[in-house]
Amino acid sequence: MANICDFCGGDFSNKYNLSRHQKNTCGGVPDEKYKCKYCNNNFGNKSNLQRHKVICSLKNEYILKRRNKELKITHKKEISILEWNLGEKDDKILKLKRIIKERDEELKEKDEELKEKDENIKEKDEEIINLKIKCETGKIEVYDKVCNKVLDKSTVTNNTSVYAHPKLANLPITNIHPLTIEYIKDKVADGGYTMDHYLRGENGLADFIYSLTTYENVDGIMELNYACTDLTRDSYHRLIETKEWKKDKGGKYMDIIFDSIKDQVNEYHMDMYAKRTDKNFKPSLGFNPDYIFKLNTDMHAGIVQTRGKERRALVQRIKKETSRKIFV
Repeated sequence: MANICDFCGGDFSNKYNLSRHQKNTCGGVPDEKYKCKYCNNNFGNKSNLQRHKVICSLKNEYILKRRNKELKITHKKEISILEWNLGEKDDKILKLKRIIKERDEELKEKDEELKEKDENIKEKDEEIINLKIKCETGKIEVYDKVCNKVLDKSTVTNNTSVYAHPKLANLPITNIHPLTIEYIKDKVADGGYTMDHYLRGENGLADFIYSLTTYENVDGIMELNYACTDLTRDSYHRLIETKEWKKDKGGKYMDIIFDSIKDQVNEYHMDMYAKRTDKNFKPSLGFNPDYIFKLNTDMHAGIVQTRGKERRALVQRIKKETSRKIFV
């Protein structure tokens, strides 16, 4: 009896060889148990299926489809997480906007309250100034307007009902301007502190302060708006808008004068620095930018730095220099 393979038509010498051929070589009866996941073809045994998988033409396409599916799932999850995070951030932003809006409304209310208080304070200040004027003159007078900087009618002496230092009681203050921040700033803006003051260093600074605090009237009498009443106790008095003397313990008003000329001093000092470093600059006879810059470095530091040991040391030196001239 012929041993012929039903699949390929091969003729074999015995059944054993035919059976082995069908299992290992020809493929045998296709079985769904040995189905290729790439092309869905069935094979007779596992070894034939494995050999087929290596060369299957649809393998790469299958792998790509599977990877695309996995990536879509992963991306979908990531997008969901991002959308959730964005939603949370949007909620936080809305809450912050509401808080900011509430704070803005509160600040507006506070500003309005402060404005009202400022107006009330100004009104009270005007009333106080008017009352002081009436007390000084001993008359009932109505002033249409009280100047914010200085009274239109100055007093000749300090004979007021308010207590004053005995040394200041009869000082003439008819023509001199009260020592105020506005007055100092006006003097600086008008060129009161000049390059000549800067070139003379701390001596020039002392002369500038002396020019602010003294005035020689037509009778040749020196009037003061800033006086030192006790050198040992470091006691000073300043003439204010109401033509009264206000205590200035320790000469603290010097700081205000320094702050007022800070920009001008810094401008002169930087100009001197530029000249000393400019190789093309040719100084005139007797003018040495390098020497002037070094001479005024401590003064510049004490004026520009509003706090610290440099400022304190400069205040002490200038007070010592000016107090002799304004001592009463």
